[in-house]
Amino acid sequence: MAEDATSRNSLVTVTVDGITVTIDPQIPKKLKFFKLFRDIQKGPNNSSALYAVIELPEMLFGDQMPGIEAALSPDTDDLTVDVLYDFMMKVISEVGAKNS
Repeated sequence: MAEDATSRNSLVTVTVDGITVTIDPQIPKKLKFFKLFRDIQKGPNNSSALYAVIELPEMLFGDQMPGIEAALSPDTDDLTVDVLYDFMMKVISEVGAKNS
């Protein structure tokens, strides 16, 4: 669960599951973000889902991705999509709560 949320300028910083990230709260409102999210929701039989599951977190977290990957899978280099997706949804929820 989220532990902290503070806003700096137009960016929002949140801590979720002990991992602090700073994102632009406008990104989850962009059409491209929604299209990528839709592709993921269509499931693994959708040819765009594989691309979207990689592109969406990179769009949201940018250069913070290596640190997030390391923090979410500290004992292995094999971060699962489910773990990353769950973390991303928690961050989006917390940023939405902070930015509303």
